[in-house]
Amino acid sequence: MGQPHQARKRTFAVLVPVAVLLLSKAAHGTFWIADPASPASWHDAANWSEGVPGPADLAVVCNRGQAQVFQEAHCSQLAVGLDSTVAQDGGAMTVHGVGLPAFNLGCVPVVSGVYELSGGGTLNAANECVGYAGTGCFRHLDGSNTVTELYLAYNRGSRGTYELVSGTLQTTATYLASRPGERFDPNLRQAGWLVAGCSEPNEGTYRLLGGELEARYVGLGLEKGFGRFIHSGGSARITDRLYVGDYEGKGVYELSGTGELWADNERLGFNGRGQFIQTGGVNRCGALLIYAGSQTDSLYELHEGEFATESGIVQRGAFEQYGGVSTWGTMALEGVSSGAARFRIHGGVCQCDHVDAPDGVFIQVNGAVQVSNAVTMGHGVFEVHGGAFTAGALLIGCDDPANTEFRLLSPQASITLHQRLLLNIAYHGAMVAAPGSVIRLAGADLELGPECDDGVMGDLRNVTFVFEGGPDKISRLEAATEPMREEFRLGAVRVGGEDTARVVLVDDYDQGHPTDGREGLYTQELLIGEGSRLDCNGLPVMVVGNVEATLDEWIGGGNGGRLFDSTLAPGRYLDAVYLPTYDVTTLQVVPEPAALVLLPLAAIVRPRRRG
Repeated sequence: MGQPHQARKRTFAVLVPVAVLLLSKAAHGTFWIADPASPASWHDAANWSEGVPGPADLAVVCNRGQAQVFQEAHCSQLAVGLDSTVAQDGGAMTVHGVGLPAFNLGCVPVVSGVYELSGGGTLNAANECVGYAGTGCFRHLDGSNTVTELYLAYNRGSRGTYELVSGTLQTTATYLASRPGERFDPNLRQAGWLVAGCSEPNEGTYRLLGGELEARYVGLGLEKGFGRFIHSGGSARITDRLYVGDYEGKGVYELSGTGELWADNERLGFNGRGQFIQTGGVNRCGALLIYAGSQTDSLYELHEGEFATESGIVQRGAFEQYGGVSTWGTMALEGVSSGAARFRIHGGVCQCDHVDAPDGVFIQVNGAVQVSNAVTMGHGVFEVHGGAFTAGALLIGCDDPANTEFRLLSPQASITLHQRLLLNIAYHGAMVAAPGSVIRLAGADLELGPECDDGVMGDLRNVTFVFEGGPDKISRLEAATEPMREEFRLGAVRVGGEDTARVVLVDDYDQGHPTDGREGLYTQELLIGEGSRLDCNGLPVMVVGNVEATLDEWIGGGNGGRLFDSTLAPGRYLDAVYLPTYDVTTLQVVPEPAALVLLPLAAIVRPRRRG
């Protein structure tokens, strides 16, 4: 009997400083003294130094043993450390204390404390620290855990892991504990927190493999800590905010498999770095905000699965899509001076109501982009390498045309617009188009805006504009050039593609160079399909090469053909004329004398303006 007695004395000698370390306000403490070689019952008074814990007692399990709970159990505070375990299989455990930490795994540095919940058991606590000073691990195999605040890796140097395999974890707004020196925004000091990694250099990990998590707030990587949420199954519902990387911390959320996440608000970065990696599952949020402070850009990566948000804002950082489906109400790219806001799609499908990019980068490498309304680009870059891009309107250079860049880098890219294409690119901007580029205007207008600068628009000659949309829609084509201005020569204009088209020339802008005469259409190639019509509307038309016979065939006499002028008086009609000196075919009105109706040669050969 002497040997067990000596062992108990040694154990007790270790537990006393542990109790002092906890600084508990509990009126009474009782220590686990059962033989660590085999599990023993929590409910047996002989396994405790002062008997089975009651609602007012501090319960300390720190002898490398295992205490088993299988019926109703109580304590004021629970501390588990020194590689010890509390295993609850059924029953109901209630931790009555409200001071922090009430529930404490890894209560001393370096060594670990483990809690296992299974068998449909229930656990209730005001707060739980998984990894308080050392290493804590909570294995949630089944049952229900209800807690106001759950901290994973609470203090400096600690580590905490929570694994939810099945059952329910719920944080409820019933009590808020404060800890000295915490740096949470005072406006956010409300109950219902799950925090992983909340001080330097601790690490907190939450694993959701199944079951249900309900929380008001989830914070990953706060106060220079590192927090990771690994979500491969089950569902997580966050009724307020998900913070990933904040207060100079780093946070990572990994969503895969069959995991489902719903959050009212998701924030990546701020004064830290946030990263969201989705390789499967479903993520639905009311709002997504990606930004960063003094560290590095935050990032959302969508590889597979579904992402949906009513509003997504990228201020600094990026949303990179490699596959899956992303659905946006509004996507806003609002870059700040310290970094660019970027959306880039490499594959998959992006569906969006509206894209507003006053200062951002929108890049399509491949995949499909479907925007039901408008893409509005201010100071920024719109770039397409491949894939299929479809939108109601694409407005380039709305707010800051001097610094807008429009890049079509492959003829394999498919661009289709249904309402409007505005290219308003000024002197510090850029337009780059690979030879063979095609833009389809399915009932859409084409506008070369008033700030267009001749020094940046030369690649228009590499683009074919295909008008289609049926007989009930009339597309407006802004006549953007004085005669023979090479800088505004279009590669090709095709009226009629997969469907017939109705197009009318207009001269609403002077493209920054007021002229005495009206501007016109200058194109390398003009094709008008059967059943389609182009209305010159009193404006000049110039086509490179000798296409006199073709244009005359389309005119067909009067205004009855494919090519006509709705401004002509009765008895007058168009006639095509080839000018070999300039190798262009233009139009005249007959039967009036040609000298009165042909464009003056001075206008045709007007010297190029500079500056």
